[in-house]
Amino acid sequence: MRKAGWVVKTAWVLITLAPIEQPVSPAVGKAVARKLIRVKEIAISKGKWPGRAGPKEDIQEEDFQEYLKDVKLETQLYDKEAELSKQFAELNRSYPAAVMRSKTLVLDPISVEEAIDALEAVGHPFYVFREMTTDTVQVVYKRESGGYGIIVPQMRD
Repeated sequence: MRKAGWVVKTAWVLITLAPIEQPVSPAVGKAVARKLIRVKEIAISKGKWPGRAGPKEDIQEEDFQEYLKDVKLETQLYDKEAELSKQFAELNRSYPAAVMRSKTLVLDPISVEEAIDALEAVGHPFYVFREMTTDTVQVVYKRESGGYGIIVPQMRD
């Protein structure tokens, strides 16, 4: 017979056997050892036993969080698609079906140099602007042969 004095911590159970003055029978010691082994086996089977590398991450929780992110993203995409569908429906009332989007521009008067800078900044092949000195709507575009071009619309008489 020997004295017990162990502290065992697991993910679910904290077992403390404080030193006692009374002797512990071998049968009790074996029963406690079997119980501890069973607790460890259950923890290992569920992936909760820390092992040498520390506690394992909760894979189910991670999967659930990833699923929630996917659902939120899909919901946002659905909301955007619904909004675009509304816009397309409005466009189809006044434009042909091939027109997918309409945009309204507020044209502040700027110089041609500022329009070229804006064209480079937005990265589009053209830029619509109102020219400062003539107060006319113009389009600056990038030429394939290099440089820029300006389109100045005129109304027919």
